Amino acid sequence: MLRFLFPAHCLLCGDKGAGGRDLCAACFGELPWNRRPCPRCAAPLPPDADDRLCGSCLKALPAWDEAKSPLTYAYPVDRLVQRFKFDGDLPVGRLLAELLAA
Repeated sequence: MLRFLFPAHCLLCGDKGAGGRDLCAACFGELPWNRRPCPRCAAPLPPDADDRLCGSCLKALPAWDEAKSPLTYAYPVDRLVQRFKFDGDLPVGRLLAELLAA
């Protein structure tokens, strides 16, 4: 009912949202997905790296056993995080949670 009254719109460009998210298909396709994360800290690895740890983890293991990061902290994700964190933009928080859950 809420989506009928308040249809999804892209929080980045203002177009119509897609897939029930406040993100259009074009902006969704431009998200910086972390396709090759370090299995320990989730830092992005180069495409030609094998499944070993990143250089930082090889030098000194972090205090945790595993981290997950589906997106890298690059445009537009960095702007979305800042809008949620510093401006209290709750729709952005919901979108980030949906992307993390997916």
